[in-house]
Amino acid sequence: STWAIFDENNNEINNGLENEVIFPTISGNYSIKITSVDEVGNTSNKVLNFKIDKTNPVVSTILDRQINPTQAIITVEDLNLQDIKWEIYDQNKLLIRSGIGTKVSFPTVDGNYQLKVIATDLAGNQGTSENIFDIDKSKPKITLSIDNKINPKNISYKVTDNNFTTYYYEIKDIDGNLIGSDITEMVDIPSTDGIYS
Repeated sequence: STWAIFDENNNEINNGLENEVIFPTISGNYSIKITSVDEVGNTSNKVLNFKIDKTNPVVSTILDRQINPTQAIITVEDLNLQDIKWEIYDQNKLLIRSGIGTKVSFPTVDGNYQLKVIATDLAGNQGTSENIFDIDKSKPKITLSIDNKINPKNISYKVTDNNFTTYYYEIKDIDGNLIGSDITEMVDIPSTDGIYS
């Protein structure tokens, strides 16, 4: 028996005797032809098509937002895709959630997380993508201090929050009219008599 391997353009790329077939190492579509001749000269041929796939899937993941995401858009480029799975790790690199498919179930507890998406094709090749995101469901904590409730000389505040972008103060009179505001941590105290909040 002899064998010959052909590429998709029907060019012979390898051949040999008996059962020691040497397969191609480059991705592509191929066929193998086995020829057998008996002692009286009768010939038989058999052709089988196969594919070599050494290419990892290309995975892309986009989160709808970096803080408190609700959706992950996962795209995979691979003609022989077998499955997609996702894993979520906490800030200590511990696996806390996982699933199969493209619908991700995000955690609800405050923290920093990593989403890892793994796509595997029929040949066992894998591609991955990773995204970092935060869950922040807690309101900012405000500490307010005043040196004296009557005729104060010093009012200050501090905001504690992992993801705040801006903060400011407002001073309103007893009727709710805005008297002053700023983005500093030291409050400008009104100079006229009145009740303020």
